[in-house]
Amino acid sequence: MLLICLYCLASLVEQDSSTQELVSKTPQLIDKFLFVIHCACRGCPLGCAQHSLFSSQLAAITMFYCTFNVKSAQLFVDCGAVEKMVQITTNLFANEEDYDTPLR
Repeated sequence: MLLICLYCLASLVEQDSSTQELVSKTPQLIDKFLFVIHCACRGCPLGCAQHSLFSSQLAAITMFYCTFNVKSAQLFVDCGAVEKMVQITTNLFANEEDYDTPLR
């Protein structure tokens, strides 16, 4: 069910700048995207369902589409989403000596 919702949302966000701005103004949705991405990269905290790599890719793509709108991109910076994405990416490579983790 999550995959269908993410796919539909990504399709809407890709096409419409007002939808991009609406998504970036919804902190609960941004937090969910970040949670799905984090869970797929390093595994979920106790008590939550495992999200697939494909779900995390759809969440990341949706966030990327939102950056097509300058206002939305600024909202991501203001709410700390960009900083959290950098932290997730940094943690993904933190324990890698040769940085040979496959790019996702």
